[in-house]
Amino acid sequence: MSYKTILVHVDTEEDLARVMPVALSVARREGAHVIGLHVIRNPVPTLYSPYQVEVLTEAVDRMIVKAKERAASLRASFERMIGGEVGIDGEWRTVASASQEVDDALVDHASCADILIMAQPDPGGPAARMIGTLGRVMLQSGRPVLVVPYTGDMKTIGEHVLVAWSGTRESVRAIHDAMPLLQSAKEVRLYAVDSKNERDSAALPGAEISASLARHGVTAITEKTTAGGSIADTLLSRAADHGSDLLVMGGYGHSRAREYVFGGVTRQILRMMTVPVLFSH
Repeated sequence: MSYKTILVHVDTEEDLARVMPVALSVARREGAHVIGLHVIRNPVPTLYSPYQVEVLTEAVDRMIVKAKERAASLRASFERMIGGEVGIDGEWRTVASASQEVDDALVDHASCADILIMAQPDPGGPAARMIGTLGRVMLQSGRPVLVVPYTGDMKTIGEHVLVAWSGTRESVRAIHDAMPLLQSAKEVRLYAVDSKNERDSAALPGAEISASLARHGVTAITEKTTAGGSIADTLLSRAADHGSDLLVMGGYGHSRAREYVFGGVTRQILRMMTVPVLFSH
């Protein structure tokens, strides 16, 4: 298994600056094709009276022109980055959304890629919307999503990997979805956090999964602890202790009235992440 098609979601210039170095680092190792995707949201103004229709139509037209200019600028920046790389092919896609959301377009394009790379939502922005988008993409596309932190200096990616191991379906899927990164890593640690739940505790030992990884050429160090505080805090603290530059974990979520909701640990990690995190469902 390898990543041969990498999809990069780009919403802003800041996103591009964050995700492209990570995407290019992975692409170099995998010999992958990189696709930059920008989704133009459909402006939906509120009509207050029939007399405002003409004015609002003009405003919408101006917004569409601005959105296209922004997309063209992002494309130029993306192509400069790809052009500076030897042996990496790339392409740019600008698609229009029928709504003010990007979810459907992201699901459609991610479904045909090996991995999606996107930026962590700005902690000062509408994080709930972006967390919802990430949840829907993970649940509906069936693809792993690598989220790059909003802040921090990602000098390396995937050299020292911490895997959150719980024995759940999501945890198992995450390990196998991350296999290309695990195989090229210098160090892999399986970190089991006992939350004092009987079902979780029974599934925690990592001997069998370690043996399975060894057959793929991955030597993993297995650790186990009991969470003193939140599991998210414990994982991020351990990642910092070991100098990890990638956290791999299962992203648990469920649907409710078309709203996609993550479990508490996943949501906390998304808000507090200090290293890139590969989520898989």
